[in-house]
Amino acid sequence: MVKQIFSLWFCLCVLLSACMPQEVVRETIGSEEKLSTSTATEEKTPAELATSTLTGTPSASNIAAKIISPVFVFLKGDVLMEQVGSNAPEHLNDLPELGPIKDAVLVGETLYLLREQGIQRILLSEGTSDLVLRFDMPILWGGLIYAAGYSRIIYYGTESGQNTLIGYFDLDEDIVHSELSFPKNLHILGMTRDRRGLYCLPFGQDPEFNEVLVIDLEQGEISRELPVQGTSFATLAPDARLLATFAQRTDTTGQLESVVHLYDLPSLPLTPPRVFTLPNAPSYVGFGGLHWSPDSQRLYFMLVENIYEAPATTSYGLWSLAVESGATDQVAQVSDPIFHTISISPDGEWIVLMHDTNDEAMLVQLQTGEVESFSAPVNAIVAGWR
Repeated sequence: MVKQIFSLWFCLCVLLSACMPQEVVRETIGSEEKLSTSTATEEKTPAELATSTLTGTPSASNIAAKIISPVFVFLKGDVLMEQVGSNAPEHLNDLPELGPIKDAVLVGETLYLLREQGIQRILLSEGTSDLVLRFDMPILWGGLIYAAGYSRIIYYGTESGQNTLIGYFDLDEDIVHSELSFPKNLHILGMTRDRRGLYCLPFGQDPEFNEVLVIDLEQGEISRELPVQGTSFATLAPDARLLATFAQRTDTTGQLESVVHLYDLPSLPLTPPRVFTLPNAPSYVGFGGLHWSPDSQRLYFMLVENIYEAPATTSYGLWSLAVESGATDQVAQVSDPIFHTISISPDGEWIVLMHDTNDEAMLVQLQTGEVESFSAPVNAIVAGWR
Protein backbone atom coordinates (compact mmCIF):
# COMPACT_ATOMS: atom_id res chain seq x y z
CA MET A 1 0.00 0.00 0.00
CA VAL A 2 2.84 2.39 0.89
CA LYS A 3 4.53 1.78 -2.43
CA GLN A 4 1.26 2.36 -4.32
CA ILE A 5 0.75 5.70 -2.57
CA PHE A 6 4.34 6.69 -3.30
CA SER A 7 3.94 5.67 -6.95
CA LEU A 8 0.95 7.98 -7.35
CA TRP A 9 2.91 10.74 -5.61
CA PHE A 10 5.85 10.14 -7.97
CA CYS A 11 3.70 10.59 -11.09
CA LEU A 12 2.39 13.87 -9.68
CA CYS A 13 5.93 15.07 -9.02
CA VAL A 14 7.01 14.25 -12.58
CA LEU A 15 4.22 16.47 -13.88
CA LEU A 16 5.16 19.32 -11.53
CA SER A 17 8.85 19.18 -12.39
CA ALA A 18 8.31 20.06 -16.06
CA CYS A 19 7.44 23.67 -15.45
CA MET A 20 10.87 25.27 -15.22
CA PRO A 21 12.30 26.65 -18.48
CA GLN A 22 15.73 25.52 -19.64
CA GLU A 23 17.93 28.60 -19.91
CA VAL A 24 21.28 28.26 -21.70
CA VAL A 25 23.72 30.44 -19.79
CA ARG A 26 27.17 31.77 -20.70
CA GLU A 27 30.10 29.39 -20.41
CA THR A 28 33.14 30.47 -18.39
CA ILE A 29 36.54 28.84 -18.39
CA GLY A 30 36.75 29.14 -14.63
CA SER A 31 33.57 27.23 -13.91
CA GLU A 32 34.59 24.50 -16.36
CA GLU A 33 37.91 24.05 -14.58
CA LYS A 34 36.23 23.80 -11.18
CA LEU A 35 33.87 21.11 -12.42
CA SER A 36 36.59 19.09 -14.08
CA THR A 37 38.83 19.07 -11.00
CA SER A 38 36.16 18.01 -8.48
CA THR A 39 36.53 14.60 -6.89
CA ALA A 40 34.08 12.19 -8.48
CA THR A 41 33.39 10.26 -5.28
CA GLU A 42 33.33 13.27 -2.96
CA GLU A 43 30.76 12.89 -0.19
CA LYS A 44 29.80 15.42 2.42
CA THR A 45 27.43 15.28 5.39
CA PRO A 46 25.77 18.18 7.20
CA ALA A 47 28.10 17.67 10.16
CA GLU A 48 31.13 18.17 7.92
CA LEU A 49 29.76 21.23 6.19
CA ALA A 50 29.61 24.65 7.78
CA THR A 51 26.33 26.22 6.81
CA SER A 52 27.27 29.14 4.62
CA THR A 53 26.16 32.67 5.48
CA LEU A 54 24.51 34.74 2.77
CA THR A 55 26.34 38.05 2.36
CA GLY A 56 25.59 41.27 0.55
CA THR A 57 21.93 41.18 1.52
CA PRO A 58 20.09 44.01 -0.24
CA SER A 59 17.89 46.45 1.63
CA ALA A 60 14.12 45.97 1.67
CA SER A 61 13.66 49.07 -0.49
CA ASN A 62 16.07 47.74 -3.12
CA ILE A 63 14.28 44.39 -3.16
CA ALA A 64 10.91 46.06 -3.65
CA ALA A 65 12.29 48.08 -6.56
CA LYS A 66 13.67 45.02 -8.35
CA ILE A 67 10.85 42.53 -7.77
CA ILE A 68 9.47 40.65 -10.74
CA SER A 69 6.41 38.45 -10.54
CA PRO A 70 5.42 35.00 -11.78
CA VAL A 71 2.87 34.98 -14.57
CA PHE A 72 0.10 32.43 -13.94
CA VAL A 73 -2.27 31.24 -16.64
CA PHE A 74 -5.39 29.13 -16.18
CA LEU A 75 -8.67 28.30 -17.87
CA LYS A 76 -12.02 29.47 -16.55
CA GLY A 77 -14.37 27.59 -18.81
CA ASP A 78 -13.15 28.45 -22.32
CA VAL A 79 -11.68 31.76 -21.16
CA LEU A 80 -7.91 32.06 -20.67
CA MET A 81 -7.07 34.05 -17.55
CA GLU A 82 -3.76 35.62 -16.55
CA GLN A 83 -2.60 36.55 -13.05
CA VAL A 84 0.67 38.43 -12.50
CA GLY A 85 1.90 37.83 -8.95
CA SER A 86 -0.70 38.82 -6.36
CA ASN A 87 -2.67 41.01 -8.78
CA ALA A 88 -6.27 40.17 -9.63
CA PRO A 89 -6.75 37.74 -12.55
CA GLU A 90 -7.46 39.31 -15.94
CA HIS A 91 -9.21 38.02 -19.04
CA LEU A 92 -6.72 37.21 -21.82
CA ASN A 93 -8.60 35.48 -24.59
CA ASP A 94 -11.57 33.32 -25.50
CA LEU A 95 -10.15 30.01 -26.67
CA PRO A 96 -11.55 27.14 -28.71
CA GLU A 97 -12.09 23.96 -26.76
CA LEU A 98 -8.84 22.00 -27.01
CA GLY A 99 -8.95 20.37 -23.60
CA PRO A 100 -7.08 21.14 -20.38
CA ILE A 101 -3.80 23.07 -20.29
CA LYS A 102 -0.89 20.72 -19.54
CA ASP A 103 1.88 23.34 -19.55
CA ALA A 104 2.60 26.90 -20.67
CA VAL A 105 5.63 28.99 -21.66
CA LEU A 106 5.81 32.77 -22.03
CA VAL A 107 8.35 34.00 -24.61
CA GLY A 108 8.36 37.79 -24.71
CA GLU A 109 4.76 38.75 -25.42
CA THR A 110 3.85 35.39 -26.96
CA LEU A 111 2.26 32.67 -24.85
CA TYR A 112 2.51 29.01 -25.85
CA LEU A 113 0.04 26.53 -24.36
CA LEU A 114 0.41 22.75 -24.40
CA ARG A 115 -3.16 21.50 -24.40
CA GLU A 116 -4.73 18.08 -24.57
CA GLN A 117 -5.22 18.29 -28.34
CA GLY A 118 -2.31 20.44 -29.49
CA ILE A 119 -0.01 23.44 -29.04
CA GLN A 120 -1.65 26.86 -29.10
CA ARG A 121 0.08 30.22 -29.62
CA ILE A 122 -1.35 33.49 -28.29
CA LEU A 123 -0.03 36.91 -29.29
CA LEU A 124 -0.76 38.91 -26.15
CA SER A 125 -0.25 42.33 -27.74
CA GLU A 126 -2.76 41.57 -30.49
CA GLY A 127 -5.14 39.30 -28.58
CA THR A 128 -5.07 36.68 -31.35
CA SER A 129 -4.38 32.95 -31.22
CA ASP A 130 -3.57 30.14 -33.63
CA LEU A 131 -2.81 26.43 -33.50
CA VAL A 132 0.88 25.58 -33.98
CA LEU A 133 0.33 21.82 -33.89
CA ARG A 134 -2.65 19.49 -33.52
CA PHE A 135 -2.03 16.02 -32.06
CA ASP A 136 -3.49 12.94 -33.72
CA MET A 137 -4.52 11.68 -30.28
CA PRO A 138 -5.16 13.59 -27.02
CA ILE A 139 -2.26 13.59 -24.57
CA LEU A 140 -2.62 12.65 -20.91
CA TRP A 141 0.30 14.77 -19.70
CA GLY A 142 3.38 16.48 -21.03
CA GLY A 143 5.50 19.59 -20.89
CA LEU A 144 7.09 22.53 -22.70
CA ILE A 145 10.73 23.57 -22.24
CA TYR A 146 11.90 26.93 -23.55
CA ALA A 147 15.54 26.56 -24.65
CA ALA A 148 16.29 30.28 -24.86
CA GLY A 149 19.81 30.01 -26.24
CA TYR A 150 18.59 27.75 -29.03
CA SER A 151 15.41 29.72 -29.88
CA ARG A 152 13.39 26.53 -29.52
CA ILE A 153 10.46 25.26 -27.52
CA ILE A 154 10.73 21.54 -26.85
CA TYR A 155 7.44 19.73 -26.36
CA TYR A 156 6.53 16.24 -25.25
CA GLY A 157 3.26 14.50 -24.49
CA THR A 158 2.31 11.01 -23.40
CA GLU A 159 -0.67 9.38 -25.06
CA SER A 160 -2.61 6.44 -23.67
CA GLY A 161 -0.70 3.18 -23.89
CA GLN A 162 2.67 4.64 -22.79
CA ASN A 163 3.54 6.31 -26.09
CA THR A 164 5.45 9.62 -25.89
CA LEU A 165 5.52 12.24 -28.66
CA ILE A 166 8.61 14.47 -28.79
CA GLY A 167 9.48 17.42 -30.99
CA TYR A 168 10.47 21.06 -30.98
CA PHE A 169 9.16 24.31 -32.41
CA ASP A 170 11.79 26.53 -34.04
CA LEU A 171 10.88 30.12 -33.13
CA ASP A 172 13.06 31.63 -35.87
CA GLU A 173 11.79 29.39 -38.67
CA ASP A 174 8.24 29.14 -37.28
CA ILE A 175 8.30 25.41 -38.02
CA VAL A 176 7.73 22.25 -35.96
CA HIS A 177 10.65 19.81 -36.27
CA SER A 178 11.36 16.18 -35.41
CA GLU A 179 8.05 14.85 -34.22
CA LEU A 180 9.21 11.53 -32.82
CA SER A 181 7.29 8.74 -31.11
CA PHE A 182 8.65 6.37 -28.47
CA PRO A 183 6.77 3.40 -26.94
CA LYS A 184 7.43 4.36 -23.31
CA ASN A 185 6.71 7.12 -20.79
CA LEU A 186 9.43 9.77 -21.03
CA HIS A 187 9.98 13.00 -19.13
CA ILE A 188 12.21 15.44 -21.04
CA LEU A 189 14.94 17.00 -18.89
CA GLY A 190 16.43 19.34 -21.51
CA MET A 191 18.74 19.64 -24.50
CA THR A 192 22.31 18.40 -24.77
CA ARG A 193 25.07 21.02 -24.97
CA ASP A 194 25.63 20.36 -28.69
CA ARG A 195 21.90 20.98 -29.41
CA ARG A 196 21.64 17.65 -31.20
CA GLY A 197 19.84 15.65 -28.55
CA LEU A 198 17.58 15.50 -25.54
CA TYR A 199 18.10 14.04 -22.07
CA CYS A 200 15.05 11.96 -21.14
CA LEU A 201 13.99 10.20 -17.94
CA PRO A 202 11.89 7.03 -18.38
CA PHE A 203 9.26 6.69 -15.66
CA GLY A 204 6.51 4.34 -14.58
CA GLN A 205 4.84 3.11 -11.42
CA ASP A 206 8.16 2.53 -9.64
CA PRO A 207 9.66 5.88 -8.52
CA GLU A 208 13.21 4.48 -8.62
CA PHE A 209 15.18 4.76 -11.86
CA ASN A 210 18.62 3.63 -13.04
CA GLU A 211 19.13 5.35 -16.37
CA VAL A 212 18.70 8.55 -18.34
CA LEU A 213 18.35 8.29 -22.11
CA VAL A 214 19.85 10.55 -24.77
CA ILE A 215 17.71 10.95 -27.90
CA ASP A 216 19.38 12.02 -31.14
CA LEU A 217 16.99 14.53 -32.74
CA GLU A 218 18.40 14.09 -36.25
CA GLN A 219 18.33 10.29 -36.22
CA GLY A 220 15.12 10.06 -34.20
CA GLU A 221 16.46 7.31 -31.96
CA ILE A 222 17.98 6.67 -28.54
CA SER A 223 21.73 7.20 -28.97
CA ARG A 224 22.96 6.60 -25.43
CA GLU A 225 21.83 5.12 -22.10
CA LEU A 226 23.47 6.80 -19.10
CA PRO A 227 23.71 4.82 -15.82
CA VAL A 228 22.06 7.21 -13.36
CA GLN A 229 20.61 6.27 -9.98
CA GLY A 230 17.74 8.14 -8.39
CA THR A 231 14.28 8.21 -6.88
CA SER A 232 11.47 10.43 -8.17
CA PHE A 233 13.54 13.45 -9.25
CA ALA A 234 16.16 14.21 -11.88
CA THR A 235 16.89 17.71 -13.13
CA LEU A 236 19.34 19.07 -15.69
CA ALA A 237 21.40 22.19 -14.95
CA PRO A 238 20.69 25.18 -17.23
CA ASP A 239 24.19 24.91 -18.73
CA ALA A 240 23.61 21.16 -19.35
CA ARG A 241 26.82 20.19 -17.53
CA LEU A 242 25.42 18.65 -14.35
CA LEU A 243 22.52 16.30 -13.68
CA ALA A 244 21.11 16.21 -10.15
CA THR A 245 19.06 13.32 -8.79
CA PHE A 246 17.42 12.61 -5.46
CA ALA A 247 18.27 9.16 -4.11
CA GLN A 248 18.06 7.04 -0.98
CA ARG A 249 20.46 4.60 0.62
CA THR A 250 21.09 2.77 3.88
CA ASP A 251 23.61 4.37 6.25
CA THR A 252 26.12 2.58 8.50
CA THR A 253 23.48 2.08 11.22
CA GLY A 254 21.00 0.49 8.85
CA GLN A 255 18.77 3.57 8.67
CA LEU A 256 17.46 4.97 5.40
CA GLU A 257 18.98 8.34 4.47
CA SER A 258 18.41 10.71 1.57
CA VAL A 259 21.12 12.12 -0.69
CA VAL A 260 21.57 14.25 -3.79
CA HIS A 261 23.70 12.83 -6.61
CA LEU A 262 25.52 15.21 -8.96
CA TYR A 263 26.59 13.68 -12.28
CA ASP A 264 29.19 15.38 -14.48
CA LEU A 265 27.69 14.91 -17.96
CA PRO A 266 30.77 15.91 -20.04
CA SER A 267 32.69 12.99 -18.47
CA LEU A 268 31.49 10.23 -20.79
CA PRO A 269 31.41 7.47 -19.84
CA LEU A 270 29.95 8.91 -16.65
CA THR A 271 32.23 9.01 -13.63
CA PRO A 272 30.73 8.22 -10.20
CA PRO A 273 28.61 11.08 -8.91
CA ARG A 274 29.38 13.42 -6.07
CA VAL A 275 27.06 12.55 -3.20
CA PHE A 276 25.66 14.98 -0.62
CA THR A 277 23.59 13.91 2.38
CA LEU A 278 20.49 15.97 3.13
CA PRO A 279 20.15 17.61 6.57
CA ASN A 280 17.61 16.69 9.27
CA ALA A 281 17.69 12.95 8.55
CA PRO A 282 15.44 11.18 7.91
CA SER A 283 14.30 13.82 5.43
CA TYR A 284 13.17 13.89 1.83
CA VAL A 285 12.92 16.29 -1.09
CA GLY A 286 9.32 17.46 -1.08
CA PHE A 287 6.73 18.21 -3.72
CA GLY A 288 8.10 19.97 -6.78
CA GLY A 289 11.51 18.28 -6.69
CA LEU A 290 14.86 19.95 -7.32
CA HIS A 291 15.19 23.34 -9.07
CA TRP A 292 18.41 24.84 -10.45
CA SER A 293 19.42 28.46 -10.12
CA PRO A 294 19.87 30.13 -13.54
CA ASP A 295 23.68 30.16 -13.10
CA SER A 296 23.76 26.39 -12.40
CA GLN A 297 25.44 26.96 -9.02
CA ARG A 298 22.64 26.05 -6.58
CA LEU A 299 19.77 23.63 -6.15
CA TYR A 300 16.58 24.64 -4.33
CA PHE A 301 14.05 22.26 -2.82
CA MET A 302 11.45 21.79 -0.11
CA LEU A 303 12.66 19.49 2.67
CA VAL A 304 10.04 17.37 4.46
CA GLU A 305 10.07 14.70 7.13
CA ASN A 306 8.37 11.76 5.47
CA ILE A 307 7.07 11.54 1.91
CA TYR A 308 5.88 7.97 2.52
CA GLU A 309 3.04 9.37 4.58
CA ALA A 310 0.07 10.77 2.68
CA PRO A 311 0.37 13.66 3.10
CA ALA A 312 3.81 14.47 4.57
CA THR A 313 3.49 15.64 8.18
CA THR A 314 6.44 17.96 8.86
CA SER A 315 8.17 20.62 6.78
CA TYR A 316 11.76 21.75 7.32
CA GLY A 317 11.23 24.64 4.92
CA LEU A 318 12.89 25.74 1.70
CA TRP A 319 16.57 24.78 1.36
CA SER A 320 19.44 25.26 -1.06
CA LEU A 321 22.51 23.19 -1.92
CA ALA A 322 25.70 24.81 -3.28
CA VAL A 323 26.91 22.38 -5.93
CA GLU A 324 30.63 23.18 -5.61
CA SER A 325 30.96 22.87 -1.83
CA GLY A 326 27.88 20.85 -0.96
CA ALA A 327 26.94 23.35 1.76
CA THR A 328 23.25 23.46 2.60
CA ASP A 329 21.27 26.49 3.78
CA GLN A 330 17.73 26.93 4.97
CA VAL A 331 16.41 29.73 2.76
CA ALA A 332 13.00 30.21 4.36
CA GLN A 333 10.69 28.60 6.90
CA VAL A 334 7.64 27.02 5.28
CA SER A 335 5.48 25.26 7.85
CA ASP A 336 3.15 23.38 5.50
CA PRO A 337 4.80 20.39 3.74
CA ILE A 338 2.17 20.40 0.99
CA PHE A 339 3.73 23.49 -0.62
CA HIS A 340 5.74 22.60 -3.69
CA THR A 341 8.43 24.50 -5.57
CA ILE A 342 7.30 25.69 -9.00
CA SER A 343 9.67 28.12 -10.72
CA ILE A 344 12.71 30.35 -10.16
CA SER A 345 12.87 33.82 -11.70
CA PRO A 346 15.37 34.35 -14.57
CA ASP A 347 17.51 36.63 -12.36
CA GLY A 348 17.73 33.93 -9.65
CA GLU A 349 16.28 36.23 -6.97
CA TRP A 350 12.83 34.72 -6.44
CA ILE A 351 11.07 31.37 -6.25
CA VAL A 352 7.35 30.73 -6.31
CA LEU A 353 5.72 28.00 -4.21
CA MET A 354 2.14 26.77 -4.51
CA HIS A 355 -0.04 24.68 -2.24
CA ASP A 356 -1.17 21.33 -3.59
CA THR A 357 -4.79 21.43 -2.40
CA ASN A 358 -5.85 25.09 -2.07
CA ASP A 359 -5.22 28.53 -3.58
CA GLU A 360 -2.33 29.49 -1.29
CA ALA A 361 0.88 30.62 -2.99
CA MET A 362 4.01 32.42 -1.88
CA LEU A 363 6.92 34.31 -3.39
CA VAL A 364 10.25 33.84 -1.59
CA GLN A 365 13.22 36.23 -1.92
CA LEU A 366 16.16 33.81 -2.15
CA GLN A 367 18.77 36.15 -0.64
CA THR A 368 16.80 37.18 2.43
CA GLY A 369 14.15 34.47 2.86
CA GLU A 370 11.45 37.16 2.88
CA VAL A 371 8.05 35.64 2.03
CA GLU A 372 5.09 37.28 0.31
CA SER A 373 1.87 35.25 0.51
CA PHE A 374 -0.98 35.58 -1.98
CA SER A 375 -3.68 33.53 -3.71
CA ALA A 376 -3.52 31.72 -7.05
CA PRO A 377 -5.92 29.10 -8.46
CA VAL A 378 -4.95 25.49 -7.83
CA ASN A 379 -5.04 24.75 -11.58
CA ALA A 380 -2.84 27.74 -12.47
CA ILE A 381 0.44 27.17 -14.33
CA VAL A 382 3.46 29.46 -14.12
CA ALA A 383 4.22 30.34 -17.75
CA GLY A 384 7.08 32.76 -17.05
CA TRP A 385 8.06 35.93 -15.19
CA ARG A 386 7.43 39.60 -15.82
